[in-house]
Amino acid sequence: MAFEQFDDHPSRRARRIQELCREMIALAGGRGIHTPIYSREVIRECFERSGARTRRDIAVSIADQIAIFRQRLPRKRRRWDSEDVRQSLFDAVALALTYFAVSGQAAVLTKA
Repeated sequence: MAFEQFDDHPSRRARRIQELCREMIALAGGRGIHTPIYSREVIRECFERSGARTRRDIAVSIADQIAIFRQRLPRKRRRWDSEDVRQSLFDAVALALTYFAVSGQAAVLTKA
């Protein structure tokens, strides 16, 4: 189990989400489960090797490397568009891949 930073700047999580995350970490800790927390900056650094700098770039990198995600890739967002709900799927995958890269359990995605 890993978390994206939820309680410090620049995170803008609602108070109830912050409390939920703290409770989940406490519960996991009580069961001996390690729960690392990664900032967006750490996630970006893991994907910079593949040339991905933005959340969109990271999503494209994931879709290029993992075929099942190609059909789920949201179209490029314009400033006035709401964020596509599918973006959260790519955020979750990026977090998981960051966990594996930081822990040394897997290679970081590379440019296709």
